[in-house]
Amino acid sequence: MLGWSAVIFGVLATPVACLSLIDLGFDLDDLFIDGPAQPPPSTLPPLPATQCRALQAVGEAGNDAFSATAGARRSRRAWSEQQRSIDVVLARYEFTLQSARLQLPPQLRPELGHVAQQVRDGRVELAQSRSGDEYDDRVMGNVFNGFGSLVAVAAMVGDACEDEVSFLP
Repeated sequence: MLGWSAVIFGVLATPVACLSLIDLGFDLDDLFIDGPAQPPPSTLPPLPATQCRALQAVGEAGNDAFSATAGARRSRRAWSEQQRSIDVVLARYEFTLQSARLQLPPQLRPELGHVAQQVRDGRVELAQSRSGDEYDDRVMGNVFNGFGSLVAVAAMVGDACEDEVSFLP
C-alpha cells in the first residue's frame, strides 16, 4: 500500500513541481489557496462570446476525456468495450480542439494543436494497449503534456473572456 501511495504522490506532485518552473503569468499558489481573485491579465484583446464558448467546449470535452482515460485502470468493464467508449470520447475531444482552433486567435492555435496531437497519440496508444493498466501507463505523459499546453492557453486568455476559462478537471 505504501508503494502505491508513493506512486500516486509522484504522479500528482511531478506536474505541480514542473509548473513551478514555468512563468504562468499568475502565482501557482492561487490554484490551491482559495483560487485567484480574478483571472490574470490577458495577452489578447477581449474575445467574442463565440470564441469563449469554443474554449469552454474544449474544457468540457477535455474533462470528459480525462475522466474516461483516468477511469480505464479502475473500470470493471471488458477492455474491448472500454476501448471503444474511450475512443469515442477522445475522438470528440480531438474534433472539439480542431474546431476551436479554426475559431480562435492565431496565438492560441499552436498550443491547441499540441493538445490535439497528444490526443491523437493517445488514441494510437489506446488501440495498441491490451488493458486499462497498460493504457494508463502508456498515456500518462500525453495527459500531462496536453494539460501543460492547456495551462498555457488559459494564461494567454486570462481575462479576455467574461467568464474565466479554466481547464482544471
